Amino acid sequence: MNKTSITLSDFCRFHLGDAPDAWQAWYDDSAWEEVTLPHDWSVHYPFAKKYSSGTGYLAGGIGWYRIYISPKDVWKGKRISLTFDGIYKNSRVWCNSYYLGRRPY
Repeated sequence: MNKTSITLSDFCRFHLGDAPDAWQAWYDDSAWEEVTLPHDWSVHYPFAKKYSSGTGYLAGGIGWYRIYISPKDVWKGKRISLTFDGIYKNSRVWCNSYYLGRRPY
């Protein structure tokens, strides 16, 4: 079986905090920060004892990532899968407004 891997690391947008409608395909994320994956927003904040429970002394919280993938003509009739290598805990994934699932850890 021929397998082609494409790394999706550029042109990702990030928002720190909750964005209840961000799962919807039409959501406007143009004001969000552009980041390159892998990305860890918590390392931009100071270490503190108050964050000692499970986050390595760094602030935790909710963050949203959105990435746009333009389908290629050569993909027609092919099986396409996405693999996420480094998502932190309690992740949820949507594609084109369809909920695909979650991972608690």
